[in-house]
Amino acid sequence: LQAIGAASAPGLGIVLVTRYIPVERRGRSMSGIVSAASFGFGFGPIVGGILTQYIGYSSLFAVTALVLLALPVFLRHLPKQASAPVRFDGWGALFIGVGVTGLLLYLTGHQWLPLALGLAALFAFWVRIQRVEHAFVQPALLRKPKYMSLIAISFVSYVLHFSTLFLMPVILTHLFGKSSSVTGLLIFPGAILTALLSPQIGRWIDRLGNAPVMVSAHVLLLLSAAGFALLSTQSAYFIGAAYLFMSVSVSAIGSSVSNEMSRILDKSEIGGGMGLSQLAQFFGGALGVALT
Repeated sequence: LQAIGAASAPGLGIVLVTRYIPVERRGRSMSGIVSAASFGFGFGPIVGGILTQYIGYSSLFAVTALVLLALPVFLRHLPKQASAPVRFDGWGALFIGVGVTGLLLYLTGHQWLPLALGLAALFAFWVRIQRVEHAFVQPALLRKPKYMSLIAISFVSYVLHFSTLFLMPVILTHLFGKSSSVTGLLIFPGAILTALLSPQIGRWIDRLGNAPVMVSAHVLLLLSAAGFALLSTQSAYFIGAAYLFMSVSVSAIGSSVSNEMSRILDKSEIGGGMGLSQLAQFFGGALGVALT
């Protein structure tokens, strides 16, 4: 339930940017949303480490409730829209949810029953979206090669990002004997740097286009992943340095990919297209952790 709520925020933010921000200024707005998420990934381990060390892990769920304080701000400032009746494909959502969960359970538990249920559910999902008018995922999106390439880019970048975020505390705790709060402090500089560079990344996207930023970010991501793989057991500071580059590169990839999607998708496809992109990203993150 927590994940359902959390996943809606970045997706809806990108939809709002696409709807209300002109194309020539959209890169900075996309970069702001993506960098906020990256900042959260870096800031979360600090808060989590401190609360877990001094209060207990259950206190983390109280932090989530703080989002309720933001609701009056949203209600006051978001543009008013006339609501329209929408048919929600509950069966489609159930099928893909069971399918993804089954695959992840198989990877972590190596049991064949979840795998069989997951594959059956994904097959049922595929059949359903071909037959119903208002499907959970629009089949037309899956037939767009450029859009699916962008989905693959997002997926792989989140696999790497979440795998690294999962491994960093494990290595720092078990190999270097660092406490959970110190672990968070080593991750935090990457989040801070991402937030500081976000406006510049957005300006690069608006000035140079999405492709050059995307390619440069991939080079940086490869370098950071190689550095983490080769040097992470040598010093705790190498881990922090590698994550500096990874956090910035994943943010730049997310910003340029989202901006490119908003450019190539039709207006009627923006909501579903951005939602599917979020699904691919977070499934990539969960898959990365499970595989790791």
